[in-house]
Amino acid sequence: MRHAAIAALDLLSAAGSAAGEDDEDLLATIPPPVKAVSWCAEEGPGFATRRRFAGFIVFTVECPSNNQNYVRALIVADDANGGGARLLTFPTPHPGAVESDALSNIGWREGGEVSELFIDPEQIAGPCRHEARWRLSGPRPDAVLVFWRETHDWAGEGGWTVPVGE
Repeated sequence: MRHAAIAALDLLSAAGSAAGEDDEDLLATIPPPVKAVSWCAEEGPGFATRRRFAGFIVFTVECPSNNQNYVRALIVADDANGGGARLLTFPTPHPGAVESDALSNIGWREGGEVSELFIDPEQIAGPCRHEARWRLSGPRPDAVLVFWRETHDWAGEGGWTVPVGE
């Protein structure tokens, strides 16, 4: 059955079809090229998926997380076996901030966008909740920040500022 799923992904890739864009394949093992580019594969529980998204093959690898966030690294690859695997990084609107190499509570959106909802109720020095979207752009995609809003209210009931997008 697993081989049939891989063959189906290869067929979708060759056809360039948008059909099946939301199909997700739960992987019994993480392909070595994917494992090699994600720290989550070494430190996390080892849960991984593969899907066709926005014309790309995207693997997700579960990372260590907390009760508020389900964290996964996103890896794009040239084929269903993880060939040419590359870890995606996600910029923030804050100058000098390190780009994130994993997202929390991911949403898969139309137009090749991935979204994140991040919550840290223990954060007291700055925003403790943000919602963001990135568009996968380019032939070997980069994640381009298109929307970011944040608040100091971890429940998300008010106080939002929007440094990127509308």
